[in-house]
Amino acid sequence: MCFRAVDELSKGVLTDNTRSFLIELKSRPQPPPMTATTILGTNEEVDYVNNACLSSLPGFATCLEAVDKPYSSKLDRLAPKVLRLKPCAPVMLTTNINVKSGLVNGRSGSVESINKPDGYVTVQFAGIPQPVRVTKFSYLSKHGTREQYPLKLSWARTVHKTQSQSLSGAVHVGCERISQPGQLAVALSRACDSEYLSLSGDVRTPPARADIDAFYSTLFQVCKL
Repeated sequence: MCFRAVDELSKGVLTDNTRSFLIELKSRPQPPPMTATTILGTNEEVDYVNNACLSSLPGFATCLEAVDKPYSSKLDRLAPKVLRLKPCAPVMLTTNINVKSGLVNGRSGSVESINKPDGYVTVQFAGIPQPVRVTKFSYLSKHGTREQYPLKLSWARTVHKTQSQSLSGAVHVGCERISQPGQLAVALSRACDSEYLSLSGDVRTPPARADIDAFYSTLFQVCKL
């Protein structure tokens, strides 16, 4: 049913079967964020969940500060000025660091250790036999250069960051701020097993097209049940 629902959602179609499927997803208990991958519409939502989960891990977080040349707050769009990590925290790469070895943007793993004095974070990436030492990466823009570790906490992820990923285990989609056509379909299709998939929230801000307006109006009613 999940594949059919995703196909219909991606086309802006909402049949009775798909409607029933979405209602079922919303009736399922929302898993604790620490035990699931949460897919959300905005970076602000993602950062909130990730920071809350990081605080729940034992121990103190290590703060890894970026080096800017020159400093500009606009560089925050490329990488955080301060990256907070703890051992055992799930992370993903935010850029390609070694395509041949499979260390590409979006690759997930878990922090093993943080060696701040020597300038590396050891991460065990899924599907990579040996732990990898991740060093700082130079992000370039017209505003300057920011050197920061190319890592991001990944208890929660944006829809954009999950594209082309396959997520095992529990997956929860919070659709409060998912508003673009096809985004909900992308989010739902990331789960490897629909039995561990759940949904919460209302779909807001429908696109301007009349046919899409009608679709999201109906979907909004489903998600309010």
